[in-house]
Amino acid sequence: MPHLFVPFRHWSSGLRSRLFCIAVLAVLPVGLIRLAERSADADRALAGAGVLLSGLADRGVSAAMDVIDDARGTLEILSQVPAIQTYRSPDCGELLSDIAKSRAWAITMSVLDTSGVARCSTGKDAVGVNFADRPYVQQTILNRAFSVSELLIARVTRRPTVAAAMPVIVNGSLRSILVVTLDLEQLDHAVAQVEHTVEGGVAYIVHPGSTEDGSLVGTRLKLEGDNERGLTALRDVDGVERIYAVRPLPYTKAKLVVGMPRANALAQVVERDWRTLAELTAIALLIAAAIGIGGHFLILRPLRELGRAADDWSRGELDARASLQGAPASEFRLLAETMNTMAEHISDRERLLASARDELVGLAFRDSLTEIANRRCFEQQLAEDWELWMDEARQLAIVMIDVDFFKNYNDRYGHQAGDAVLRRVASRIQAVSETHGCFAARLGGEEFGVIVQGDEARARVVAELIRASVSALDIEHGGSKLHHVTVSIGCAAVATESARSSSDIMQAADVRLYIAKKLGRNCVAASAELEGFPESDEEMADAAPAMLSAA
Repeated sequence: MPHLFVPFRHWSSGLRSRLFCIAVLAVLPVGLIRLAERSADADRALAGAGVLLSGLADRGVSAAMDVIDDARGTLEILSQVPAIQTYRSPDCGELLSDIAKSRAWAITMSVLDTSGVARCSTGKDAVGVNFADRPYVQQTILNRAFSVSELLIARVTRRPTVAAAMPVIVNGSLRSILVVTLDLEQLDHAVAQVEHTVEGGVAYIVHPGSTEDGSLVGTRLKLEGDNERGLTALRDVDGVERIYAVRPLPYTKAKLVVGMPRANALAQVVERDWRTLAELTAIALLIAAAIGIGGHFLILRPLRELGRAADDWSRGELDARASLQGAPASEFRLLAETMNTMAEHISDRERLLASARDELVGLAFRDSLTEIANRRCFEQQLAEDWELWMDEARQLAIVMIDVDFFKNYNDRYGHQAGDAVLRRVASRIQAVSETHGCFAARLGGEEFGVIVQGDEARARVVAELIRASVSALDIEHGGSKLHHVTVSIGCAAVATESARSSSDIMQAADVRLYIAKKLGRNCVAASAELEGFPESDEEMADAAPAMLSAA
């Protein structure tokens, strides 16, 4: 039955594209249908919310009208009472207080004289206050008719309020003005049913010109444009986007604004969205289950093999190879072949880089002329040996070597001949040092240094062997008093010096080298040769800069 597996192998060769098509065909139609329906559902939900808010706003305006009408009727009755007409009567204040207590909407009630000064009031602080500058008082005096103020801040209570005024006319003449300030919170109570009818519902009374930014009763709200009636949507000061129904309040330019969060109006639409999302998620999970069952053999196993090979390469095992001979998807086999080829190239590059790195390290620490260690290598080795001396109290000594009259040699025989001499001298120094387990380096020019693991006596023995070996070369030197190439050597050991750092012991060895030159060159100077020179280490340290400068 081999022919039965041919279609399967053909299908698996394009596995990723087919899995993608299955997922899209399963989920996309449902998503597109829901997307088309959502817009219409949202419009219907918002329209229904608008109808609800408009009805609540109309009822609120009606309730507010009832409050103002009640206030007007009450003031008309009071204007016929003699105690109010003759506000000088002591019964005026008591009568106003009794009436105010029986009216929930009344904050203060006052009687003004014809000049606008309060003569009688429920609030004792109001008596004597001049209200003549209030537009509604001026309008009442001028028209001799009931008037209602715009939204204002009461002078006595300092609360936002609306005031109503009624003229008191006796025998055709104006005797006084009755004024009552209406409790806006009571007006809010008239429309407070909004908060109980609609989840998250709010009701405001606003007059844009009354206070800064249209300050409401403890809330700020800015309406876009000049909405006398209708619906508007905006983001409130609390950051919640709401839908508002706007209605003008009677007698004033104020507006009643009833709103609800836009999210609440769309709650059912959102609930359906979540339900659709749950359905799509279920479909996606079914697809994922199908992919998981088949993908274990088609995808996971090949990926694990590739991951194993990549993990081996990350650990530096570049000889590891990915094997996907049994993978049904041709993409994985191609990827494995590509990764194996890349690993081979990287392995070749790593070998080349390692070889180049070793060569560069050798160049960085080897003197190109003499083929022995250079100053950088010498300083690194000395730092390591110094740490060992500090930690393990090992003995350590430095031998400083200088070719005598080398400048004269260069001037007389030329630099090429001078380079040849340095190579031969370096070869002898290196040979003696290796024989005795020491470390030799060219420090620069004709100067060499040797690190000796031992005391000054051992360093002196090594130095004498080096001096004798160089002298035995018997290289002609017409510019030297000794007529052949020689070296001067200075030795210093940590145990015999008050050295606080490796630079101190090198400076001490330099001083000995200077002494060796003063003693006639072609010799070794150590502690025994210090006679005639500064005796103490402190004096030697003080004299060292001058000695080295003279050398």
